[in-house]
Amino acid sequence: MAIKRKVIKVYSDKCTACKTCEIECAIEHSKGGSLREIVATGEKPEYRIRVGVKKAKNVPLNCKMCLNAACIKACPTKAMRRLSDGAPVLLDEKLCDLCGACIEACPFDALWLSMDEKSIIKCDLCIRRQAKKLEPACVAGCPTMALELQTVEKK
Repeated sequence: MAIKRKVIKVYSDKCTACKTCEIECAIEHSKGGSLREIVATGEKPEYRIRVGVKKAKNVPLNCKMCLNAACIKACPTKAMRRLSDGAPVLLDEKLCDLCGACIEACPFDALWLSMDEKSIIKCDLCIRRQAKKLEPACVAGCPTMALELQTVEKK
């Protein structure tokens, strides 16, 4: 049986490294939910996608939602998991002991320790936005359309 899952496809030839994806992601995952609120409260939200350089190209780095995710296999507390086949790889912060095994296991450099070192930062494909039939914030905000939410099927 084929498993369908959603992933964010990156078109590195379209990326200008403007970092709008990072900003939109940080706003989406902030407590206030808007840039105005972030500035007013002084919150320092973190993004779950970051623009890096690979082979002399700008590349947004994000979770690939691997079918056989190394981060899930590496997590000793089962904090890294899927709710069902094909669902996004999610982190349950209540179960996470910050051992960093998931960070080390990820071949895409898509997980990291938060600035305050109290949580692991990882893309959740904006599941709250998708529940409202909206694209992930990084995809919706990218001015060059370098990011696209796609459904892939693997047998």
